[in-house]
Amino acid sequence: MENNMKLWKAVCTTPEGLTEPVEYGGRKFTAIDTYSRIQAATEQFGPFGEGWGVDNEKFDCDSVPGLCIYTAEMWYNYNGPTENTANSFPIHSAIKMQMWSKKQGKLVTDDDFVKKVATDALTKGLSMLGFNADIYIGHHADSKYVPPKQAKVDDRAEMSNSPRHVIMRVLNAIKTRTGKPWATLWAQVTNGLGDYKKLAQVPAGDIDEIYDRAIILAEECSLDTAPLIGGE
Repeated sequence: MENNMKLWKAVCTTPEGLTEPVEYGGRKFTAIDTYSRIQAATEQFGPFGEGWGVDNEKFDCDSVPGLCIYTAEMWYNYNGPTENTANSFPIHSAIKMQMWSKKQGKLVTDDDFVKKVATDALTKGLSMLGFNADIYIGHHADSKYVPPKQAKVDDRAEMSNSPRHVIMRVLNAIKTRTGKPWATLWAQVTNGLGDYKKLAQVPAGDIDEIYDRAIILAEECSLDTAPLIGGE
C-alpha cells in the first residue's frame, strides 16, 4: 500500500505561488499554472516524449455542434525514461470553439481552442496520478482551486450559483424555450463524456465540460445567460 501511494504523496500538494485567478463563462476561480505541472511530471518521469507524453490525439469538431472533443492516450514511465515499463490510460476533454462577443454581437472563433482543450486533458490526466490532488479533494469538488484559508462551508447563495445548479437552470430554460424533452437536452450536453443518467452522478472532472455545453446551447437558443449564471 505504501509503495502504491509513493508517487501520489510526492506530487499531491500544490506549492504556494503557482496559482492564478481566472474568469471564464461567468465563473471566477483560481487555476494552477500549467507549466508547473509539466515540470513536476518531468521531475518524476523524465523529459516529455521520453519518460511521459501523449499518443493517438484526436480532435472531434463535428459530433457535437460548437464543441471540440479531444481524446488521447497518456503514457508515463515511473521507473525512468530508460526502462521499458510505460503505463498508459485514456484522457479526454471538450471545449467550445466559439465564444459570444458582446462587442461584435455574434459568436467568434477562439483561436486557441485546440491548445486549450489539449492542455486541459493533459492536466486532468496528471491529476489522476495524484498531481495537485489536494485541490480536487473534499470541498474543492466544483472548482478548479480554492485556497484552503478561503474555503467556506456551503451556504444557500453559493449553492445556487454552483456549476451543477447553473446547469439545471440553463437546461430548464432551454426546455421552456424549445419544448424539447429534458432527456434530449441532457443527452446533448453529456454526449461523449459518460453515460450519466443524473446530474448528481457526474464527477467533478466533467462538470465544467457539461456547464460549457449548456451555456453554448442556451446562446444558440438566443437565451440571455447572464441571469441564469448569476441565479437572478
